[in-house]
Amino acid sequence: MDNQENLKDTLFSDVHALLALYEASHLGMPNEKFQKDAQKKTIDLLKSMVGNLEKPLADKVNHALETPSFRRMKILEARLYIPLYQEDKECNEELLELAKLSFYLLQRLYREEVREICEWYHGLKSPRKLFYARHRPAEAYFWALGVYYEPQYAKARKLLAKFIATITPYDDTFDNYGIWEELQPFADVMQRWDMKDIEQLGECYKDYARFMFGTMIEIENALPRDISTRNVNFIKNIINEVCKGYVTEIIWRDNTYIPPLDEHLKVTLITCFYWAINCTAFVVFEENVTDEVLEWMSKFPQIVKDSCIVSRLMDDIVAHEFETERNNVATAVTCYMKEYGTTKEVASEALWDIVENAWNDMNKEYLTMTAIPATLLIRVINLARMMETMYKEIDGYTDSAILKKRISLLLQEPIAF
Repeated sequence: MDNQENLKDTLFSDVHALLALYEASHLGMPNEKFQKDAQKKTIDLLKSMVGNLEKPLADKVNHALETPSFRRMKILEARLYIPLYQEDKECNEELLELAKLSFYLLQRLYREEVREICEWYHGLKSPRKLFYARHRPAEAYFWALGVYYEPQYAKARKLLAKFIATITPYDDTFDNYGIWEELQPFADVMQRWDMKDIEQLGECYKDYARFMFGTMIEIENALPRDISTRNVNFIKNIINEVCKGYVTEIIWRDNTYIPPLDEHLKVTLITCFYWAINCTAFVVFEENVTDEVLEWMSKFPQIVKDSCIVSRLMDDIVAHEFETERNNVATAVTCYMKEYGTTKEVASEALWDIVENAWNDMNKEYLTMTAIPATLLIRVINLARMMETMYKEIDGYTDSAILKKRISLLLQEPIAF
C-alpha cells in the first residue's frame, strides 16, 4: 500500500500478491487500521477477480476466501491443500509425495484412535441411557484432533476427545431435558463431585453424573500421580462455574428474560464450555503445565476469553433460529436486537465484528505473552480454529451432516498417490 493507504497499482494485476496480502491481513492486532483496510480491499478485489481466473488459481482463491489459512484446522487444511498443490505448475513432485505419505501414516493412526474412542463411548452404560442427548464420540474426536494433530500427542488427543464427548450431554441435560425442580439438586450434586451423593438424583441425572465423574477419574488416572489430583481439580473448578452459569440460564429461560448483551456474555462465555475445554487441553497435554500456568488459566485470561467469544458468538449467530424456535435461553443475537432495536441481520453483522476483534486480540496475546509457552497458547488458537471449521455455516456439532464430509476426508477417504 502507498502513503495514502491505497493498494499499489501493481497489485491489481498480481493475484498471488493480493492473496498473500489477504492472508497476512488476518494476522493483525487490535487498532491496526492498515490491516483492516487491507483485509476489506483484498476481499473485494479477489471476489471480483476469481470468476475470470483459471484453475488451479481460482480454486486457491475460493479456498482462501472461504476461510483464511491461519484460521483453519491445520490437519484438515493440509488434506484439502494437497490436491490444490498437485495441480500447481510449480509443484515439487518429491515434496508432494512426502506430504501424501505423511498424511497416509497419520490417517492410519487417527483411524485407530477414533475407533478406540467410539468403542469406549458406546461400551459405557450411562451415556446409552441419556435418550435426549447428542451422542457425538466421532465428532468429539474430530474436535480434539484440531487441537493436537501431531502423532506424538495421541494420549492428550484421546483424553480431550473423551472429555468433549462427556460434557456434551451436560449441556443437553440443562437445555433439552431438565426442569427447574430437578436441575437445582442436580447442579448441587455435580458441584460437590462426590459419587455417594448421586443416589439421591433421578435416573437420567444419576446416569449422567456417573458418566461425568467416571470420565474425570479416568483422566486423573491417566496423568502422572504427583500432579493428577491437583490438575484435575483445576478442571473441576471451572466446570463448577459452568454449572452455576447453566442454573442462571435456566432462570432466564423460564422467566423469558432477555438480558443486555454484556450481562448475557458474562454468563454464556462460561457456559459455552470453552474455558473448561481449554483448561483440559492444557492439563492432558502435560508438557510445561506448571502451577503458574494453571493459576493463569484459572483467572480466565484474555486469550482464553477471546476463544470463548469466538465460540459463543459463532454458535449463537448460526444457531439463532433453531434456538429461538425451541424457546431456549435467548441467543446473543436476540439480546443485541432487543438492546439496540435492530434487525437480526444488523445484530449478526455486529456480532461478527466482535468475533473479528477477538481474533485480533488472540493474535496480540499469542505474539506478546512470553510467560506462557507457545506450545500451550497454540492450543487456545487451535480451539478457536475449530469453531471456524464446525460453526461457520451451521451448528455442525448438533447437525453434523456438514461435518461428515470433513471427518470422512480425514479419517476414511484414502489419499490418491
